[in-house]
Amino acid sequence: PGRRMLLVVATAASQVDELTNLLRERWEEFTRPTTDEELVEIRRRVAATSSAAWSGVVGRSRRCAAVAAGAAVWRAPSDLEMQILSVSAEPVSLSLRSLADWASLETTGAGVLAIIELDNP
Repeated sequence: PGRRMLLVVATAASQVDELTNLLRERWEEFTRPTTDEELVEIRRRVAATSSAAWSGVVGRSRRCAAVAAGAAVWRAPSDLEMQILSVSAEPVSLSLRSLADWASLETTGAGVLAIIELDNP
């Protein structure tokens, strides 16, 4: 409770340990500073997804609950969409920089375990 979380989903046709090692090796590349040009499509997708999630009866209920809990201020869905579309690269880059130290992250993985064949006695 009270902690924010970033979920990164990575898939590959390899074992979990191999994928984890690959992510560890390339993590610095994934968390490098971003540019406004790189964010154009991401902002559009996030705005569309958020507008859908925060609209309608369920969305209004979620927003009411968030406001009541003190986690948000009331905004119309169109205001939220415009706020998302106007996010600059600087705060995104700062957030990415805060995740740059792989060793400090809590990670977990799931996948098909390798089958270990034992010699029959």
